[in-house]
Amino acid sequence: CRLLRFRQQVFEGFPVEEGEALTAEKQVYELTLYLRTIREINKLIVRERTVQPLLAGACNILVQTRGYARAQISLTERTSGALILVARAGIAGAVSGPWAENGCAGAAVGALRSGQTWVCQDTDSDPRLGDWREATRAGGYGSVAVVPMIQEGRALGVLTVCADRRGAFSQEEINLLNELAGDLAFALQSSVHEQERC
Repeated sequence: CRLLRFRQQVFEGFPVEEGEALTAEKQVYELTLYLRTIREINKLIVRERTVQPLLAGACNILVQTRGYARAQISLTERTSGALILVARAGIAGAVSGPWAENGCAGAAVGALRSGQTWVCQDTDSDPRLGDWREATRAGGYGSVAVVPMIQEGRALGVLTVCADRRGAFSQEEINLLNELAGDLAFALQSSVHEQERC
């Protein structure tokens, strides 16, 4: 059901007429990688009930299966609303300061408020980066995506992924990230409900 829905979303994004950019073999290969990522994270969600290991595992899977330079998850602190970095994988220590702690703060807040994924396809030229441009350059990031994790109308946090090349986020990749952020938000909310019942 979810995998079939995602498969339809992925194939809707691929060209099908003459002059198409991707061959059928490439489409199948990419779809296989997307489904592997979803499967691995969903297996992790079923297996891991503790929040920190779950989120750390998800970051590791994204780096390993999607080839991101960095993946991190920041959660919204209940009382202050501040974003707190709780898990990360990939390049470590290359970036210091606020980026390393919370990701691109303005983008993360914007993604949470709007409920929409924020994507920067070129960290060298995107004017929205502002003061964060040097941090992305220092980290070797060519593109960045910040995906809100929302469940039952509540902004739980953000998933931030950084790629080492420009233009890394096709519509299919964004669909994948949105799907995974939704799965993780559901798992987080379920964990909160379990703790409240205990």
